[in-house]
Amino acid sequence: MLLDFFLAHNKFVFNNYLKKESVRLRTYLYVIVDLICFRWIYEKFTMPKMAFLPLLSEYQNLFSLKEQEIIWEMFKSNQKSKKPFKENLIKRDDTIEGFLLRELDCQTKLIKTRCGLGESTNVIFTSA
Repeated sequence: MLLDFFLAHNKFVFNNYLKKESVRLRTYLYVIVDLICFRWIYEKFTMPKMAFLPLLSEYQNLFSLKEQEIIWEMFKSNQKSKKPFKENLIKRDDTIEGFLLRELDCQTKLIKTRCGLGESTNVIFTSA
């Protein structure tokens, strides 16, 4: 159930906020973090790390080198920005959009596979 929520939330944000020509930088970063958190929960059955950089380094295999460079630049730009949240807009990036679509598709398949095996997607966290 938790994984279903993550997936539904990410699809909603992608379809409603990330399809415009200008996108809030933090919205991009939030969706990327949520996609990584989904993977973490799916694979480890524990609460994911909450800091962006440790999550990104743990799952860097999900990203191409170009995607990693773009995400790193987004992160640095977000850290340096003094603009209010609503004003910190960037042009939609086709490379990152490709990653988001690829990962959303993969996660949809992961949920279908897990449900197809008769397993519940209602994850109970284990102690680490």
